[in-house]
Amino acid sequence: EPSTVPDGSYSTGGTSTTRTGYSTCPAGYYCTDGVQASCGGDAYYCPTGSSSRSGVPSGSYSTGGTSTTRTSYASCPAGYYCSSGVRNDCGGNEFYCPGGGSEPADVPDGRYSTGGDPDTRTGHAECPAGKYCTGGVQIDCGGEEVYCPAGSDSPTPVPDGQYSLGGTSTTREEIAECTVWCWRLCVLSCAG
Repeated sequence: EPSTVPDGSYSTGGTSTTRTGYSTCPAGYYCTDGVQASCGGDAYYCPTGSSSRSGVPSGSYSTGGTSTTRTSYASCPAGYYCSSGVRNDCGGNEFYCPGGGSEPADVPDGRYSTGGDPDTRTGHAECPAGKYCTGGVQIDCGGEEVYCPAGSDSPTPVPDGQYSLGGTSTTREEIAECTVWCWRLCVLSCAG
């Protein structure tokens, strides 16, 4: 009486109608009803002895074999996001990827991207005083008519009766009230 080939194995020997044995399904393939098939694509993986394809978890990418015979998966590293079993560069200064993610995260305004290179940023930090940050990059504040405290997402105009100070003429960090001394000696004129 014929024996049934167990799931996770494929039939061997003889012809398609006169099989004589079976073997464990190799990594990169799945085997059911005695037939061996390629695992499929990057979104799937098949370890040795698989009876069906396994989906690569979100935030991971498939490894081993070829794009149709993947054997395992790994967690997405920092600087990359992983979707449908494929590892992708994070995408630019306006994004960051801390690792294990399925899509890039936006860098909030008032912060700049850090780590990696412009395509593989891994984090973000508060914009320093004297600069403003938008799109994940630091930009000099501007002229003496504006200032940028830490965490700025755009330059802030200097109010009437005050002047900017700190940093350089293009990276002013704070403001101060004009005094009688200021009115006579400051290079900047304080309107008021």
